[in-house]
Amino acid sequence: GLLYEEKEKHKDTTNRLACVIAQKEIVGRMMKDISLEHTAVVAEKQRLINSSHREQKKLSAENDSLRHELEQCKREIGDLKEASASEILNYQAALADAEESLENASAKYKKEIEQEHTNRVRAIHAVLDKMQKIKHRYNDRVAAIETKSKTDLENEKK
Repeated sequence: GLLYEEKEKHKDTTNRLACVIAQKEIVGRMMKDISLEHTAVVAEKQRLINSSHREQKKLSAENDSLRHELEQCKREIGDLKEASASEILNYQAALADAEESLENASAKYKKEIEQEHTNRVRAIHAVLDKMQKIKHRYNDRVAAIETKSKTDLENEKK
């Protein structure tokens, strides 16, 4: 009788231990998944930053080119001060066109950069929301495991 009860208690304890070990493995896999997603988010963030830097360099080069064109027009106007009034007016119109195209290009590129930034921020928020959901699932699972363990202990005491 007493030996049988001890064997049953040992078997019950062994089963509970196996259950806890299995739950620990599940939690471990969930932690690994969260870690992998975090690594992916960090890599995506770096990719977006690098992409943004490349785009800024490209836009800067285009702005420099337009600025150089503008400076060249200004120098040509200076050289033509002694030319006829009509020639000066033609060069002034060319300068105005160059300045206008520089302003238009700057405004266009600014809008494009702002839109790209908005899209990237949305993408990062989407990934962060996904990670938050995984974290909540993980916390819910841990809470469920703790509740079950407490319930099992209370039942065992009874």
